[in-house]
Amino acid sequence: MFKFNELPDFDKHIANSNPNYNGLIELVHGVAKDYVQQGSTVYDIGCSSGSLLNSLRCYGAKLYGVDVVDIRKHKDFDFIMSSGTDALKSADTIDVIFSIFTAQFMGLGRSAYFDELTRHINDGAVCFFAEKVILDDNKLNSVVQKNLLAHKRKSFTDTEILDKEEALSGVMHPLTNNQLNTAFLDNVDATEVWQSYNFKCYFLQSNK
Repeated sequence: MFKFNELPDFDKHIANSNPNYNGLIELVHGVAKDYVQQGSTVYDIGCSSGSLLNSLRCYGAKLYGVDVVDIRKHKDFDFIMSSGTDALKSADTIDVIFSIFTAQFMGLGRSAYFDELTRHINDGAVCFFAEKVILDDNKLNSVVQKNLLAHKRKSFTDTEILDKEEALSGVMHPLTNNQLNTAFLDNVDATEVWQSYNFKCYFLQSNK
């Protein structure tokens, strides 16, 4: 059975699964470094290996990684074992938030998470928010999924792909573009900065 916490190299697996994932992380890091200052508070919700926070350690910020399991490869930041919602509820001022392919695994708890993100964004935080989405055009979504499968077959066997899909079927619940807008993005100033297949990343800031 596929399990994220048993992957020998989490970052490599995600890069092989999500087309141009490395380009996304390069973009997020490149933009984030202009917002991360000496003494800034930075939260990575769903920090996984900790690679993104590790790339920002030289800027003198207070770095916090949040996840429900500890699979860190890098440990030069404060780790909080918690849900993203609870961690945000407990946090005071946050300057930069990363939520990279995190909310899609939250299911019914996603609404409270979006509320907490919105609260911190409207209090002055900026957020890099990436998600897998279901495209609103059913035919286009189907075609894109077929091409995504072809991409995955470059790195994984059909058995590995099916095993992962089965394991994630009960825990990963992506929204359509319209659902994501209604549930969250319409409440903040959202600018789409990256897309690959049906994976998208937005730069979020207050619309107040």
